Amino acid sequence: MGKTMMEVFIEKGEAEGFRLGVLRSQRLLILRLLRSKFSKIPARIVKRIETTEQLDLLDRWFDEAMTATKLSDLTLAAK
Repeated sequence: MGKTMMEVFIEKGEAEGFRLGVLRSQRLLILRLLRSKFSKIPARIVKRIETTEQLDLLDRWFDEAMTATKLSDLTLAAK
């Protein structure tokens, strides 16, 4: 038996909610890592992280943050 329209909408909503939760978690982890390594993070970098919707980009920034020795090592710090 096929799904009702309501079931389809609920599944889509749950998937979107999960995606938003993953994005939020990744953003928080990057900011936490950067703050632990560099203390103060410029507002433009924080805003860039907080507004990014691409999980693959957030993943790359996290990997860069793991090995960075200065903020300028990060591609997200580039203007």
